[in-house]
Amino acid sequence: MLIEKRNFSEAIKYQYKALQIMEEIGHKSGIITALIGIGNLNIKQGKPELSLSYFNKAILLSKTIGEKTLIKECYSGFTAAYSKMHDYKKSFEYQQLYIEISDSILKALSRSMRLKQSTKQRKRKRKLHY
Repeated sequence: MLIEKRNFSEAIKYQYKALQIMEEIGHKSGIITALIGIGNLNIKQGKPELSLSYFNKAILLSKTIGEKTLIKECYSGFTAAYSKMHDYKKSFEYQQLYIEISDSILKALSRSMRLKQSTKQRKRKRKLHY
């Protein structure tokens, strides 16, 4: 809502509050989400250089906990920040990383869905035999 109204300074204040709360309770994915949010808001405020420090903190923590979805969001942030800074080579590099991890996530999800479907089919066949 605040972002839609372009009230970025108010939105960033709430992101900092969220970050503080997440740090207090030790919720790592919440910390990462808040860092990414602050980074994205800095890009929207025309401060892409500042956003990089938030994305760097977020990516380190994301890799530590192995959360691919959050790593993907960090790569998206880096892509946008470097693009705003007119560093298209780095933007492209992060775009490639974003695509690679997105594909990895999609393949894992697809594999999981196939396994579930296969398990359901086996259970149905067993029920029919009894």
